[in-house]
Amino acid sequence: MAASKTYSDFVKDLDASRGAVLCVASFLQLKGRDVTLPAHRVTPSESERYDFQDSGDLMVAQRHQVKHSSRCFESVDDFGFGMITVDEEYKIEKQTYAPPAGYWIINKTLTGGIWIPWSTKSNWDIHQSKDHAQGGRLCSYVRCPKALCKYFSFK
Repeated sequence: MAASKTYSDFVKDLDASRGAVLCVASFLQLKGRDVTLPAHRVTPSESERYDFQDSGDLMVAQRHQVKHSSRCFESVDDFGFGMITVDEEYKIEKQTYAPPAGYWIINKTLTGGIWIPWSTKSNWDIHQSKDHAQGGRLCSYVRCPKALCKYFSFK
């Protein structure tokens, strides 16, 4: 039976493993993912070594896009349309390399919002109309069927 690792060897191995963590973090960042490295914590003492659990080696986040609406609504149905505008088409296309988890459309009073998951993208359509706030520019808006959206109250 092999001798158990000393606490000093354990700490050295743990510190050396940071290189492996950085390799994974770098790989994921090159794929366009947002990566956060939490504080590197060593067990408080040798006696606590087997009871200590860290919170993980890295965190991989997905962005959420948030849009503030001028509309007052308290549900998806209350929004008033069968299709909910996600964003302009060119903005959606720029995000396909590293898409967000989805879009939030927040009501005027900031009491709730509609969640549109990116995973519903295959069901989105494109609607063109003139944006009068932008001098009548023709805009292509991407829309999602309301049945694929979910309302969340922030109250």
